[in-house]
Amino acid sequence: MKKYADHNRRFVEFIRGELVMVKVPNSRLSKSSRGRDPRLMQKYVGPLPIIKRTRMVAYEIELPSW
Repeated sequence: MKKYADHNRRFVEFIRGELVMVKVPNSRLSKSSRGRDPRLMQKYVGPLPIIKRTRMVAYEIELPSW
């Protein structure tokens, strides 16, 4: 089964300085998001620059001061 699942998977590698969009759960966006329809809320934040690659699939990104 894994063979078939990985067949169409595309592995993406990012480099330092590249801009990425980050998917954030609705509860993490803001306290004012309570009571709003989650379908209308922002799902991604960014673009944010990559600072460094920490592991094979983990990257450190520069977060704004919210």
